Amino acid sequence: MLRTLLGSNEEETARRLGISAETVARIVKQQLAEVKPIDPTRVITSVGMDEISLKKRHKLYVTILTDLSQREQPQVVAVEAGRDEAAGRKCLEKLTPAQREQVRTYRVDMGPAYNQACAAALKNAKGVIDRFHVAKLFNEAIDGQRKKTTVANLAGLPDPCRLVPMALTFID
Repeated sequence: MLRTLLGSNEEETARRLGISAETVARIVKQQLAEVKPIDPTRVITSVGMDEISLKKRHKLYVTILTDLSQREQPQVVAVEAGRDEAAGRKCLEKLTPAQREQVRTYRVDMGPAYNQACAAALKNAKGVIDRFHVAKLFNEAIDGQRKKTTVANLAGLPDPCRLVPMALTFID
């Protein structure tokens, strides 16, 4: 359930799953209560950090730290209230120092909060921006260039209202 909430909120998830938002909230509360301490012997080489909105327009967010070492089976390993650098640090502090040293990559959005928390705590890891945000920036850049090119091309054309009608010849 927590993974389905990433990039969404309770109401949208409920609509997608065909259940009530209250049911989604109860499931999330149960899952958050069941988050167990991280096994100190667990080898974690890749993590992801993101926030989810529990209530639409209520600014009720939680930060989720996910073990992405096994791509087929990502697993939530820590959850903290908030979506700032402090919440990110609290999630990362649930890993042992040895586990933090083993992490080689962390996946976050482009905001500074999670990047700073991960850069400070995961000394041997490199940041990877998630592909959604990269694609969004790419599309914005391309769209901006398209608009500039269109304006420049239209500036060089004569005013369509002043064009002299041309005689059309039809060939049979």
